[in-house]
Amino acid sequence: MQKTTPFVDRSQLQWGIIGAGQIARVFCNAIRFSARSSLRAIASRSYSPLSSLPKDFFHPSVDTYRDDHDLLADPKIDAVYIATINRDHATCAIDAMKAGKHVLVEKPIAITRSSLRSMIEVSQSSKVALMEGFMYRFHPQLERVRAVIADQQLGQILRIESTFAYQEIADPHHRVYQRHLGGGSLLDVGCYTVSISRLIAQWALGPHYGEPSISDAHGVIGESGVDLYAEATLLFPEGLTATLCSSISHNAPPLVKVIGSRGELHLLDPWLPSSPCRFASTAVPTNIIIPPARLELYLESESEGESES
Repeated sequence: MQKTTPFVDRSQLQWGIIGAGQIARVFCNAIRFSARSSLRAIASRSYSPLSSLPKDFFHPSVDTYRDDHDLLADPKIDAVYIATINRDHATCAIDAMKAGKHVLVEKPIAITRSSLRSMIEVSQSSKVALMEGFMYRFHPQLERVRAVIADQQLGQILRIESTFAYQEIADPHHRVYQRHLGGGSLLDVGCYTVSISRLIAQWALGPHYGEPSISDAHGVIGESGVDLYAEATLLFPEGLTATLCSSISHNAPPLVKVIGSRGELHLLDPWLPSSPCRFASTAVPTNIIIPPARLELYLESESEGESES
């Protein structure tokens, strides 16, 4: 009989992590700020980061495993965070859900449509939650964006512009340059621009209008076969368009613009807003003062800046 793990009403959700790379370090750091979650176990085939993670982020009682299935066999683990390379997201998530664990998968949730379909099917049959890890969606600034749209301060939403681009990785063997590992700008950072465009379109048009068509797309393919740069224009109902730009070959300021008939709303730090844990190499003090995110709202001839914490 297949086990399922319903969410229970207790003080803390017990988490396991599969993968011990950089994004797992972020999770280990950030979970210390949660009153409703605690870290129970980490699994990784790489011994060095596996042994250092609990010590680096003050999780002394965490169990460590060299095999994913040993972690999944722990009946006290409620949910699993998949922090492996993109290629392995689907396999790890399916194994976890079949073991009855709720699953949070680091973006992108999968690298093929067929893999995603299989994940959804297992989630439904196992009666466990499956979620993609877009942390930006849970920052208070997104609530402010939704309120501005709902209040029609911008009028009819006409256009969404979003950019996520960087050039910081010199190693040609890094995963972002390897096609078989799920590399490329679209899967690494372009997924953010697609995600926020669909989200804002749903807020502007209704929950059933988040599926666009592509009117134009182009990019630059590198020697390893991954897209180094990509641009696309998406068409939503009622004339709403979204332009997306992603790159792993050049830097550009992160930005999202929501343009309406009465004004514009700019998110100056849309992807990693006020996130002290994202690039921290050591444990961040839990009493740290987290800086606010910055939104700029321009209404007709007036302009004003708004801060959201």
